[in-house]
Amino acid sequence: HIVKMQKDIDTLTSHIGILNNDIRQLLKQLKERKELYAQSLKKMQKLKGNRNDLQFIFSANSFKEMYRRIRYLKEYSAYQRIKGEEIKEKHLEVTKKKTILVHTKSEREVLLQQNEKEKTILIGRKDDQQGVVKSLQAQQKEIKNALTFSYFLSK
Repeated sequence: HIVKMQKDIDTLTSHIGILNNDIRQLLKQLKERKELYAQSLKKMQKLKGNRNDLQFIFSANSFKEMYRRIRYLKEYSAYQRIKGEEIKEKHLEVTKKKTILVHTKSEREVLLQQNEKEKTILIGRKDDQQGVVKSLQAQQKEIKNALTFSYFLSK
């Protein structure tokens, strides 16, 4: 039973290691995406300067260019929204992995505690059995001595 529990503990420990690696990778990806998102927003602010979107659209030289600018702003907004959603998803994924990790660690702790209890019980049983063995060995010596004594008396 203890060997099985130890295997379970080893499996959970391995799983914890894998989860920790996953979390590190996800946090790295999350950090990179946040940095790219921030850089993108900064570039857009620099490009805009003090102008707002309407000024950007109406400063076009032709209707065709105005249409392209409108389309560009829509696509860029959609792109930023998608990037924001990706960051949220990565953050949720990290949170889920951390929750799984905490749960797995608590399972491991429970198994370790059970393992220790089993060992304590087995040590107690072993001590009891050794006491019984010593008692039986003492009785065996007494019986041998009694048999030897009665053998010499009968001769």
